[in-house]
Amino acid sequence: MARMVINGRRRLVCSAAGVRSMAMTAAVRVTALALIFVAPSCSDPTSVTEGDVEVIRDEGALLIHNRSGHWSLAHTFVEGETAPLILLAPCETWADPVPPGRSHRVPFEDVIGFTADSTVALFYWCMLDGDRVVAQGSFQVPLS
Repeated sequence: MARMVINGRRRLVCSAAGVRSMAMTAAVRVTALALIFVAPSCSDPTSVTEGDVEVIRDEGALLIHNRSGHWSLAHTFVEGETAPLILLAPCETWADPVPPGRSHRVPFEDVIGFTADSTVALFYWCMLDGDRVVAQGSFQVPLS
């Protein structure tokens, strides 16, 4: 048996593997805490990615990237405070799907409900295989 001190407390460990395991647990905790405090400062608030869909905030516009190799990306943006007030048509009817591997630029003025005071838009998307919906989702995109 070996003794190991972790966080000022002695613990009895039955094998060298147990000592390594306890040391790893302590190291993982320290790493997790470091990530909690460091990660937010490293993230890019101008880019949001979900699966094969990426939206990048640019000067006065949102740039959509369809990273899918197979499906078209139907999309629409709705200003954050306007979103609860409207009903969207089925995504198969949305205009101008982005072809696979392509990008599309949407000026802020084309965001439904956009005003100069808008700070966030909701991005609704769906992947289409012809007229069939393969995947869909939504996420927030910062406008400022």
